[in-house]
Amino acid sequence: MKKQFQILTATIIIVALVSCSKQGVEMPETTQTPSEEIATSSSISSGRIVIDPLTVGLDARYTFDKHLKDVTRQQAAGKQFPASRTGAIYTTDRNGIANAALKFNGSYYVAIENMPVQQNMSISVWVKRLTFPGPYHAPSIVRHNSTGIALMQDENGFWARVHSYASSSLTTSLYTGSSFPADQQWHHVVITYAADEMTMYVDNQKIGSTSNTFTVVDEFTKYLLGYAHGNAGNYWQGSIDDLRFYSRTLSASDVQKLYTQ
Repeated sequence: MKKQFQILTATIIIVALVSCSKQGVEMPETTQTPSEEIATSSSISSGRIVIDPLTVGLDARYTFDKHLKDVTRQQAAGKQFPASRTGAIYTTDRNGIANAALKFNGSYYVAIENMPVQQNMSISVWVKRLTFPGPYHAPSIVRHNSTGIALMQDENGFWARVHSYASSSLTTSLYTGSSFPADQQWHHVVITYAADEMTMYVDNQKIGSTSNTFTVVDEFTKYLLGYAHGNAGNYWQGSIDDLRFYSRTLSASDVQKLYTQ
């Protein structure tokens, strides 16, 4: 009897082991520490998720790929910065892709509504000058309606300015001089503003910085692309590509990445 009981017990154990091997043994649930949870949620294939620094503080980006959409917000209803086109047409971009940049012929412009103006901000844009009609005031490539950053160009080079409507004051302009004339080539221009200092870069070269004597008031403004400045018929003539507005001051490293990507 005892022997039969031992055989029965062994048989039950073997059946249980076979069942576990087929179905798998459910392991007891472990408790993760907060640091382990963060590590798990921020890793992909045992690697960390890396945030593209060029997307940090990016308020709006216009690639002009057959549209005027803000590509950073076009999926979020009611959060776009709308742009309206007055005659501007699409053209070949700096990489040779057709209909992927915006072209101005000197008689029209594009308006972008409700862009934030803040104590720290930057504008990045690729620019190709087509022609210059004469020695007028420098026409605007990107220009604020009341307060904000302005980028202009004359027959000799680029101008950068920041204006505060509240103080009716203008910063000392930054000017490239004859280093970057209207040569019908693509150039990358970045203007940064850090509450008390403005800096301009052209083709990854720092042109210079200037101190401001006023504070920009946080508000929203309309930006005009290719608009006349100082002369009603003196609209800018050329092409622009990959226009970006930031609510932070871009670093020299950021500028280099924008230039080389």
